Amino acid sequence: MGGNESIALNDPDIVAEIVRNLPVKEFGKHLKINRLWYNYCKAELWKRHKEAEEAYDKVANICKKAERAYWQNCADGGINLDKLTDEIEKVIREKYTRFGEMDRDTPDDSDDESDDSDDEK
Repeated sequence: MGGNESIALNDPDIVAEIVRNLPVKEFGKHLKINRLWYNYCKAELWKRHKEAEEAYDKVANICKKAERAYWQNCADGGINLDKLTDEIEKVIREKYTRFGEMDRDTPDDSDDESDDSDDEK
């Protein structure tokens, strides 16, 4: 390799580390990032945003179902604590630790719009 050749930094992890450690305050408005890097970072952020949004929607549906079950039990003449405790234990057993794990469905659950219907009897 000659002295005038440059190495292209195409590895996103290396690029992310370099950008993270840049003394941006010292560059001010004169810091320019390669357009390819910028577009990659923008796409990656959007992908993560979409994943977080989908995970939020799934959790919101779970909360809606739990709230409906609770109020249905109250409307049936009292709270059936055993049934509620069983549901809580089920949720604890299936506890999700990462957003990506929420893609699995429980056998009696689905992600379609029918989760929002009130006729669950």
